[in-house]
Amino acid sequence: MLLLDSALGLRFSGAAGQAVLTPHDRQILLVGYVAAYLGYHAILLAYWHGQTVGKRLLGVRVVTEAGAPLSFARAVWREPGMRGFFLGGYIGLLSPGTASIGLVLLLADVISPLLQEERRAIHDLLAGTRVILADRPPPAGVA
Repeated sequence: MLLLDSALGLRFSGAAGQAVLTPHDRQILLVGYVAAYLGYHAILLAYWHGQTVGKRLLGVRVVTEAGAPLSFARAVWREPGMRGFFLGGYIGLLSPGTASIGLVLLLADVISPLLQEERRAIHDLLAGTRVILADRPPPAGVA
């Protein structure tokens, strides 16, 4: 939670004139932040050709295993998995004592593409998606 407070420039307890967040305020901010963050990714992946701004800059996009564009439902399914692995900190933010679980998930997701021929991370395997070069045409029979 300290990270969230720091990012917002707020202090949990402060001197007069400083913003003070109660635990309830911090929970509301966290839920709002997570919803906005996941919503951004899911909406862009579903409606902007499988790309976020960063993916577009890198020249990659996310598609289904068959190479079709992502539906909104699949994008919503993929993003919590990806963010849960990459930012296992969601667990840590809610309960700092479990932050090590987030680290284990992060390492598993980072290492998993190195151990298989398709180079797909765990969150892509779970969601039935893959990351491809943006200029690659879809496979035959996929609209």
